Amino acid sequence: MKVVTNFGEKAPGAEIVSLELAKENSNIDYDYIDDLLQVYLDGVTSEIENYIGFPVLHRDNVEIILNYWPKNFGFAIPVNEITGVFWLDKAKEETEITEFDLFADELVIDQDKPEGFHRLKIVCSAGFSVNEIPSAIKSAALLMFSERETYRENRPLKFNLSAQNLLRPYKLY
Repeated sequence: MKVVTNFGEKAPGAEIVSLELAKENSNIDYDYIDDLLQVYLDGVTSEIENYIGFPVLHRDNVEIILNYWPKNFGFAIPVNEITGVFWLDKAKEETEITEFDLFADELVIDQDKPEGFHRLKIVCSAGFSVNEIPSAIKSAALLMFSERETYRENRPLKFNLSAQNLLRPYKLY
């Protein structure tokens, strides 16, 4: 069984932590390299989301593709709303499924597997709103940002262990 998730694009301006908070945490009181620091902060967001395996920041149009037909599918990511469920045939033609329900983070499909089924596509909104991001994830982002800013050229290649420990409860395995 294979599950592929396309996170889609985050909302413009959405951040795990603001640039101002990251600069305050790292005792940076100048503005002339804000563009560079924003690149570091965006990289931290990508690294966190790749590590834990789901979008932290709220996104619309997240696509989850399954290569099997589930009667029930439990989401491992925080799903806010399902906006569409489709089955695809081998030619990738989509047919909408209207008989489904989202109950307790589980998609329930009320129909049998259709003839010619190849894949299932679930389109949803997922992730946390900026106000709901857990403090452990914010702390990890601040640690990772300060490490990137401090070790610009000679950054260790491994994931920050303190950040990893903060993120571990959210990681999908």
